[in-house]
Amino acid sequence: MSASVYTGESRALVRAIVLLFGARLAVTKTVVLSLDTMGVHSIKNAQWLLRLPFEFRPLAVMLGALALWGVVQVARRRSPVRWGIITTCVLMYMKESATVLTGFESWDDSIAGGVFLAWIFGIAFARELDRRMKRASTPTRDDAFGEAAATGMFAAVYVGAGTSKLLSSGLSWTEGSNLLATIVSCHTFPANPGLFDRYLDFLIAHPGLATVFAMATLGIQLGAVLYLVSPPLRMVWGTLIVGFHFNVWVLMGVRYFEPMLFALVASYPWPAILRRLRGQRSGAAAVTTPAESPSMPPPAILRATVRTSLQWVVVTLGVSIAAWLALRDITGNGLFENRGIDLRARRSGDVEAGFSTLPH
Repeated sequence: MSASVYTGESRALVRAIVLLFGARLAVTKTVVLSLDTMGVHSIKNAQWLLRLPFEFRPLAVMLGALALWGVVQVARRRSPVRWGIITTCVLMYMKESATVLTGFESWDDSIAGGVFLAWIFGIAFARELDRRMKRASTPTRDDAFGEAAATGMFAAVYVGAGTSKLLSSGLSWTEGSNLLATIVSCHTFPANPGLFDRYLDFLIAHPGLATVFAMATLGIQLGAVLYLVSPPLRMVWGTLIVGFHFNVWVLMGVRYFEPMLFALVASYPWPAILRRLRGQRSGAAAVTTPAESPSMPPPAILRATVRTSLQWVVVTLGVSIAAWLALRDITGNGLFENRGIDLRARRSGDVEAGFSTLPH
Protein backbone atom coordinates (compact mmCIF):
# COMPACT_ATOMS: atom_id res chain seq x y z
CA MET A 1 0.00 0.00 0.00
CA SER A 2 3.04 2.29 0.21
CA ALA A 3 2.76 2.96 -3.55
CA SER A 4 -0.83 4.15 -3.29
CA VAL A 5 -1.50 7.72 -4.37
CA TYR A 6 -4.59 7.65 -2.13
CA THR A 7 -2.76 7.49 1.19
CA GLY A 8 -4.80 9.53 3.63
CA GLU A 9 -7.59 9.96 1.05
CA SER A 10 -10.90 8.33 0.30
CA ARG A 11 -10.72 5.50 -2.23
CA ALA A 12 -14.36 5.86 -3.21
CA LEU A 13 -13.50 6.61 -6.85
CA VAL A 14 -11.30 3.52 -7.26
CA ARG A 15 -13.91 1.37 -5.53
CA ALA A 16 -16.66 2.74 -7.76
CA ILE A 17 -14.69 1.89 -10.91
CA VAL A 18 -14.03 -1.67 -9.70
CA LEU A 19 -17.73 -2.15 -8.96
CA LEU A 20 -18.56 -0.67 -12.36
CA PHE A 21 -16.34 -3.30 -13.98
CA GLY A 22 -18.28 -6.08 -12.27
CA ALA A 23 -21.65 -4.59 -13.20
CA ARG A 24 -20.58 -4.03 -16.80
CA LEU A 25 -19.48 -7.64 -17.15
CA ALA A 26 -22.80 -8.89 -15.78
CA VAL A 27 -24.83 -6.74 -18.17
CA THR A 28 -22.80 -7.34 -21.34
CA LYS A 29 -22.53 -11.11 -20.87
CA THR A 30 -26.26 -11.32 -20.19
CA VAL A 31 -26.98 -9.41 -23.39
CA VAL A 32 -24.62 -11.59 -25.45
CA LEU A 33 -25.96 -14.87 -24.10
CA SER A 34 -29.60 -13.75 -24.34
CA LEU A 35 -29.63 -12.05 -27.74
CA ASP A 36 -26.57 -13.05 -29.79
CA THR A 37 -27.35 -15.80 -32.30
CA MET A 38 -24.31 -15.46 -34.61
CA GLY A 39 -22.51 -18.44 -33.15
CA VAL A 40 -25.33 -20.86 -32.47
CA HIS A 41 -24.50 -23.01 -35.50
CA SER A 42 -20.93 -23.51 -34.21
CA ILE A 43 -21.57 -24.78 -30.69
CA LYS A 44 -22.62 -28.34 -31.32
CA ASN A 45 -19.29 -29.67 -30.03
CA ALA A 46 -19.40 -27.61 -26.83
CA GLN A 47 -20.04 -29.34 -23.54
CA TRP A 48 -23.62 -29.15 -22.36
CA LEU A 49 -22.66 -27.05 -19.35
CA LEU A 50 -21.42 -24.22 -21.56
CA ARG A 51 -24.35 -24.56 -23.95
CA LEU A 52 -26.98 -24.11 -21.25
CA PRO A 53 -27.07 -20.29 -21.02
CA PHE A 54 -27.75 -19.76 -24.73
CA GLU A 55 -29.90 -22.88 -25.22
CA PHE A 56 -32.04 -21.87 -22.25
CA ARG A 57 -31.95 -18.07 -22.45
CA PRO A 58 -33.84 -17.41 -19.19
CA LEU A 59 -30.86 -19.01 -17.39
CA ALA A 60 -28.58 -16.32 -18.83
CA VAL A 61 -30.90 -13.64 -17.50
CA MET A 62 -31.03 -15.27 -14.05
CA LEU A 63 -27.25 -15.59 -13.93
CA GLY A 64 -26.84 -11.97 -14.95
CA ALA A 65 -29.31 -10.87 -12.29
CA LEU A 66 -27.46 -12.91 -9.66
CA ALA A 67 -24.13 -11.34 -10.67
CA LEU A 68 -25.62 -7.84 -10.56
CA TRP A 69 -27.14 -8.53 -7.14
CA GLY A 70 -23.74 -9.70 -5.94
CA VAL A 71 -22.13 -6.46 -7.13
CA VAL A 72 -24.82 -4.51 -5.30
CA GLN A 73 -24.15 -6.47 -2.11
CA VAL A 74 -20.42 -5.78 -2.40
CA ALA A 75 -21.22 -2.09 -2.91
CA ARG A 76 -23.40 -2.13 0.22
CA ARG A 77 -20.63 -3.94 2.12
CA ARG A 78 -23.00 -6.80 2.93
CA SER A 79 -20.81 -9.92 3.20
CA PRO A 80 -18.58 -8.54 0.42
CA VAL A 81 -16.18 -11.51 0.39
CA ARG A 82 -18.90 -14.12 0.07
CA TRP A 83 -20.87 -12.18 -2.52
CA GLY A 84 -17.72 -11.16 -4.37
CA ILE A 85 -16.64 -14.78 -4.80
CA ILE A 86 -20.13 -15.85 -5.89
CA THR A 87 -20.27 -12.99 -8.38
CA THR A 88 -16.84 -13.79 -9.77
CA CYS A 89 -17.70 -17.46 -10.27
CA VAL A 90 -20.93 -16.55 -12.08
CA LEU A 91 -19.13 -14.02 -14.28
CA MET A 92 -16.40 -16.52 -15.14
CA TYR A 93 -18.98 -19.08 -16.19
CA MET A 94 -20.90 -16.53 -18.28
CA LYS A 95 -17.68 -15.29 -19.88
CA GLU A 96 -16.58 -18.78 -20.94
CA SER A 97 -20.04 -19.55 -22.27
CA ALA A 98 -20.09 -16.29 -24.25
CA THR A 99 -16.60 -17.05 -25.59
CA VAL A 100 -17.80 -20.39 -26.93
CA LEU A 101 -20.84 -18.73 -28.47
CA THR A 102 -19.06 -15.86 -30.22
CA GLY A 103 -15.53 -17.20 -30.70
CA PHE A 104 -14.16 -13.97 -29.32
CA GLU A 105 -12.44 -13.32 -26.02
CA SER A 106 -12.11 -9.72 -24.86
CA TRP A 107 -9.04 -8.71 -22.90
CA ASP A 108 -11.14 -5.91 -21.40
CA ASP A 109 -13.31 -8.61 -19.83
CA SER A 110 -10.31 -10.49 -18.48
CA ILE A 111 -8.67 -7.50 -16.84
CA ALA A 112 -11.98 -6.14 -15.51
CA GLY A 113 -12.81 -9.49 -13.92
CA GLY A 114 -9.27 -9.88 -12.60
CA VAL A 115 -9.29 -6.45 -10.95
CA PHE A 116 -12.72 -7.13 -9.43
CA LEU A 117 -11.60 -10.49 -8.00
CA ALA A 118 -8.35 -8.98 -6.69
CA TRP A 119 -10.33 -6.29 -4.89
CA ILE A 120 -12.37 -9.00 -3.18
CA PHE A 121 -9.19 -10.84 -2.18
CA GLY A 122 -7.88 -7.61 -0.71
CA ILE A 123 -10.99 -7.26 1.41
CA ALA A 124 -10.66 -10.89 2.49
CA PHE A 125 -7.06 -10.28 3.56
CA ALA A 126 -8.04 -7.17 5.52
CA ARG A 127 -10.82 -8.98 7.34
CA GLU A 128 -8.69 -12.00 8.13
CA LEU A 129 -6.08 -9.66 9.58
CA ASP A 130 -8.77 -7.88 11.59
CA ARG A 131 -10.07 -11.19 12.90
CA ARG A 132 -6.65 -12.28 14.06
CA MET A 133 -6.01 -8.90 15.69
CA LYS A 134 -9.47 -9.04 17.31
CA ARG A 135 -10.56 -5.68 15.99
CA ALA A 136 -13.58 -4.54 14.02
CA SER A 137 -13.39 -4.27 10.24
CA THR A 138 -13.62 -0.79 8.75
CA PRO A 139 -14.55 0.33 5.23
CA THR A 140 -11.36 2.39 4.88
CA ARG A 141 -9.16 -0.59 5.72
CA ASP A 142 -11.14 -2.84 3.38
CA ASP A 143 -10.71 -0.33 0.56
CA ALA A 144 -7.00 0.18 1.24
CA PHE A 145 -6.25 -3.54 0.99
CA GLY A 146 -8.67 -3.88 -1.93
CA GLU A 147 -6.83 -1.19 -3.84
CA ALA A 148 -3.46 -2.79 -3.05
CA ALA A 149 -4.61 -6.15 -4.41
CA ALA A 150 -6.30 -4.68 -7.48
CA THR A 151 -3.28 -2.59 -8.49
CA GLY A 152 -1.06 -5.62 -7.90
CA MET A 153 -3.21 -7.64 -10.28
CA PHE A 154 -3.19 -4.78 -12.78
CA ALA A 155 0.61 -4.60 -12.81
CA ALA A 156 0.97 -8.40 -12.96
CA VAL A 157 -1.10 -8.54 -16.15
CA TYR A 158 1.32 -6.26 -17.96
CA VAL A 159 4.41 -8.01 -16.65
CA GLY A 160 2.87 -11.31 -17.78
CA ALA A 161 2.11 -9.92 -21.24
CA GLY A 162 5.68 -8.70 -21.66
CA THR A 163 7.11 -11.98 -20.40
CA SER A 164 4.96 -13.97 -22.83
CA LYS A 165 6.40 -11.95 -25.71
CA LEU A 166 9.95 -12.75 -24.69
CA LEU A 167 9.15 -16.44 -24.18
CA SER A 168 7.41 -16.78 -27.53
CA SER A 169 9.54 -14.55 -29.77
CA GLY A 170 12.54 -13.40 -27.80
CA LEU A 171 14.07 -10.06 -28.69
CA SER A 172 12.92 -10.49 -32.29
CA TRP A 173 9.60 -9.09 -31.09
CA THR A 174 11.26 -5.67 -31.11
CA GLU A 175 11.92 -5.74 -34.86
CA GLY A 176 10.27 -2.61 -36.19
CA SER A 177 9.54 -4.03 -39.64
CA ASN A 178 7.25 -6.72 -38.23
CA LEU A 179 5.40 -4.24 -36.07
CA LEU A 180 5.03 -1.75 -38.90
CA ALA A 181 3.63 -4.43 -41.21
CA THR A 182 1.14 -5.39 -38.53
CA ILE A 183 0.03 -1.80 -37.97
CA VAL A 184 -0.43 -1.20 -41.70
CA SER A 185 -2.42 -4.42 -42.11
CA CYS A 186 -4.79 -3.36 -39.32
CA HIS A 187 -5.35 0.16 -40.60
CA THR A 188 -8.03 1.31 -43.04
CA PHE A 189 -6.84 4.05 -45.35
CA PRO A 190 -9.68 6.50 -46.14
CA ALA A 191 -9.90 8.66 -49.25
CA ASN A 192 -9.67 11.79 -47.13
CA PRO A 193 -7.04 11.12 -44.48
CA GLY A 194 -7.47 12.65 -41.04
CA LEU A 195 -5.06 13.51 -38.27
CA PHE A 196 -4.53 9.90 -37.18
CA ASP A 197 -3.95 8.83 -40.79
CA ARG A 198 -1.26 11.48 -41.12
CA TYR A 199 0.29 10.12 -37.95
CA LEU A 200 0.50 6.68 -39.58
CA ASP A 201 1.95 8.24 -42.74
CA PHE A 202 4.64 9.83 -40.59
CA LEU A 203 5.36 6.46 -38.98
CA ILE A 204 5.67 4.80 -42.39
CA ALA A 205 8.03 7.54 -43.51
CA HIS A 206 10.15 7.01 -40.40
CA PRO A 207 10.19 3.20 -39.87
CA GLY A 208 12.71 3.49 -37.07
CA LEU A 209 9.87 4.72 -34.87
CA ALA A 210 8.25 1.28 -35.14
CA THR A 211 11.31 -0.23 -33.49
CA VAL A 212 11.10 2.40 -30.78
CA PHE A 213 7.41 1.57 -30.22
CA ALA A 214 8.11 -2.16 -30.06
CA MET A 215 10.91 -1.69 -27.55
CA ALA A 216 8.73 0.73 -25.57
CA THR A 217 5.97 -1.88 -25.45
CA LEU A 218 8.28 -4.41 -23.82
CA GLY A 219 9.76 -1.78 -21.54
CA ILE A 220 6.39 -0.53 -20.33
CA GLN A 221 4.99 -4.01 -19.78
CA LEU A 222 8.00 -5.57 -18.10
CA GLY A 223 8.60 -2.41 -16.09
CA ALA A 224 5.03 -2.38 -14.79
CA VAL A 225 6.38 -3.84 -11.56
CA LEU A 226 7.52 -0.28 -10.82
CA TYR A 227 3.83 0.60 -10.61
CA LEU A 228 3.93 -0.97 -7.15
CA VAL A 229 7.07 0.74 -5.84
CA SER A 230 6.13 4.32 -4.95
CA PRO A 231 3.45 6.96 -5.65
CA PRO A 232 5.63 8.97 -8.09
CA LEU A 233 6.50 5.83 -10.07
CA ARG A 234 2.83 4.82 -10.06
CA MET A 235 1.90 8.14 -11.64
CA VAL A 236 4.69 7.82 -14.20
CA TRP A 237 3.87 4.24 -15.14
CA GLY A 238 0.15 4.91 -15.16
CA THR A 239 0.77 7.67 -17.68
CA LEU A 240 2.92 5.34 -19.80
CA ILE A 241 0.22 2.65 -19.76
CA VAL A 242 -2.48 5.11 -20.81
CA GLY A 243 -0.23 6.47 -23.56
CA PHE A 244 0.59 2.95 -24.74
CA HIS A 245 -3.06 1.98 -25.08
CA PHE A 246 -3.96 5.27 -26.74
CA ASN A 247 -1.19 4.75 -29.30
CA VAL A 248 -2.41 1.22 -30.03
CA TRP A 249 -5.95 2.59 -30.42
CA VAL A 250 -4.83 5.29 -32.87
CA LEU A 251 -2.59 3.04 -34.96
CA MET A 252 -4.49 -0.24 -34.89
CA GLY A 253 -8.02 0.54 -33.76
CA VAL A 254 -7.67 -1.80 -30.75
CA ARG A 255 -9.59 -0.17 -27.90
CA TYR A 256 -8.89 -1.19 -24.32
CA PHE A 257 -11.07 1.25 -22.43
CA GLU A 258 -11.13 -0.46 -19.04
CA PRO A 259 -7.35 -0.76 -18.57
CA MET A 260 -7.04 2.89 -19.56
CA LEU A 261 -9.82 3.89 -17.18
CA PHE A 262 -8.36 1.94 -14.27
CA ALA A 263 -4.90 3.38 -14.90
CA LEU A 264 -6.33 6.90 -14.98
CA VAL A 265 -8.26 6.42 -11.75
CA ALA A 266 -5.69 4.45 -9.72
CA SER A 267 -2.56 6.33 -10.78
CA TYR A 268 -3.38 9.89 -9.77
CA PRO A 269 -4.50 11.41 -6.43
CA TRP A 270 -7.81 12.75 -7.71
CA PRO A 271 -9.17 13.96 -4.32
CA ALA A 272 -6.06 16.12 -3.83
CA ILE A 273 -6.17 17.30 -7.45
CA LEU A 274 -9.82 18.35 -7.13
CA ARG A 275 -9.12 20.18 -3.87
CA ARG A 276 -6.32 22.08 -5.50
CA LEU A 277 -8.52 23.00 -8.45
CA ARG A 278 -11.10 24.32 -5.99
CA GLY A 279 -8.46 26.35 -4.22
CA GLN A 280 -8.62 24.39 -0.96
CA ARG A 281 -5.64 23.70 1.22
CA SER A 282 -3.75 20.51 0.41
CA GLY A 283 -4.76 18.60 3.52
CA ALA A 284 -8.12 20.21 4.14
CA ALA A 285 -10.19 17.15 3.36
CA ALA A 286 -7.66 14.39 3.94
CA VAL A 287 -8.87 11.45 5.97
CA THR A 288 -6.91 9.23 8.30
CA THR A 289 -7.47 5.58 7.54
CA PRO A 290 -6.88 2.92 10.19
CA ALA A 291 -5.35 0.70 7.50
CA GLU A 292 -2.54 3.19 7.05
CA SER A 293 -1.84 4.10 10.65
CA PRO A 294 1.81 3.84 11.75
CA SER A 295 1.16 0.79 13.92
CA MET A 296 1.91 -2.52 12.25
CA PRO A 297 0.35 -5.86 13.19
CA PRO A 298 2.58 -8.23 15.17
CA PRO A 299 4.84 -10.26 12.83
CA ALA A 300 3.33 -13.58 13.93
CA ILE A 301 -0.20 -12.40 13.09
CA LEU A 302 0.93 -10.95 9.78
CA ARG A 303 2.70 -14.18 8.81
CA ALA A 304 -0.36 -16.26 9.73
CA THR A 305 -2.59 -13.98 7.67
CA VAL A 306 -0.25 -14.20 4.69
CA ARG A 307 -0.20 -18.02 4.97
CA THR A 308 -4.00 -18.12 5.00
CA SER A 309 -4.16 -15.79 2.00
CA LEU A 310 -1.68 -17.92 0.08
CA GLN A 311 -3.87 -20.94 0.77
CA TRP A 312 -6.81 -19.05 -0.75
CA VAL A 313 -4.70 -18.25 -3.80
CA VAL A 314 -3.59 -21.88 -4.19
CA VAL A 315 -7.16 -23.12 -3.95
CA THR A 316 -8.31 -20.53 -6.49
CA LEU A 317 -5.52 -21.46 -8.90
CA GLY A 318 -6.29 -25.14 -8.45
CA VAL A 319 -9.95 -24.65 -9.26
CA SER A 320 -9.08 -22.44 -12.25
CA ILE A 321 -6.59 -24.95 -13.65
CA ALA A 322 -9.05 -27.81 -13.17
CA ALA A 323 -11.72 -25.83 -15.04
CA TRP A 324 -9.27 -25.00 -17.83
CA LEU A 325 -8.26 -28.65 -18.21
CA ALA A 326 -11.90 -29.63 -18.40
CA LEU A 327 -12.66 -27.04 -21.06
CA ARG A 328 -9.48 -27.02 -23.15
CA ASP A 329 -10.91 -29.39 -25.76
CA ILE A 330 -13.73 -26.91 -26.32
CA THR A 331 -11.46 -23.99 -27.07
CA GLY A 332 -8.73 -25.76 -28.98
CA ASN A 333 -10.18 -28.74 -30.81
CA GLY A 334 -11.58 -27.38 -34.02
CA LEU A 335 -14.71 -25.84 -32.56
CA PHE A 336 -14.29 -22.65 -34.58
CA GLU A 337 -12.61 -24.08 -37.66
CA ASN A 338 -15.59 -23.42 -39.91
CA ARG A 339 -15.63 -19.77 -38.88
CA GLY A 340 -11.90 -19.20 -39.38
CA ILE A 341 -11.33 -18.31 -35.72
CA ASP A 342 -8.15 -19.27 -33.90
CA LEU A 343 -9.25 -18.86 -30.31
CA ARG A 344 -5.93 -20.12 -28.98
CA ALA A 345 -4.19 -17.23 -30.74
CA ARG A 346 -6.70 -14.84 -29.21
CA ARG A 347 -5.66 -16.04 -25.77
CA SER A 348 -1.98 -15.32 -26.39
CA GLY A 349 0.04 -12.65 -24.72
CA ASP A 350 0.33 -10.71 -27.99
CA VAL A 351 -3.40 -10.15 -28.08
CA GLU A 352 -3.35 -9.02 -24.47
CA ALA A 353 -0.52 -6.64 -25.20
CA GLY A 354 -2.40 -4.78 -27.90
CA PHE A 355 -0.35 -5.58 -31.02
CA SER A 356 -2.53 -8.56 -31.72
CA THR A 357 -1.24 -10.06 -34.95
CA LEU A 358 2.50 -9.53 -34.72
CA PRO A 359 4.30 -12.49 -36.32
CA HIS A 360 6.59 -14.56 -34.12
